Amino acid sequence: METVTVTTKEDLEKAVEKGYSEIIVKGDLAEKVRNGVKLKTLNKATIAIIAGAIAAIPFTGGISTVAAASIAAMSGAEIALIVAIIFLGIGLIEKLLEQYDEILVSKDEVVLRKKGN
Repeated sequence: METVTVTTKEDLEKAVEKGYSEIIVKGDLAEKVRNGVKLKTLNKATIAIIAGAIAAIPFTGGISTVAAASIAAMSGAEIALIVAIIFLGIGLIEKLLEQYDEILVSKDEVVLRKKGN
């Protein structure tokens, strides 16, 4: 089993791309990953609307941030999820959800294991 420890978004992206069987996420990044995987509790329509509002932030001068937060609140999502989506990106979070299971979650560490291992 190939295991890698990551502390930055760039290292996490590389680890997922290389298909490591286990990824240990530490530090501030662990909190963002922990919050990001909460995305699996939302339906696809809500995810699309939130992602669209976040993508529009640069074009709306931040006004769509209010829309994203409102939509998230109505759907039961937390603001921490919005922050995680902004930081990690919806694509990376979706890859994590598709390819990995959380096997250990603590305050400053998340261990992800490739599905099927």
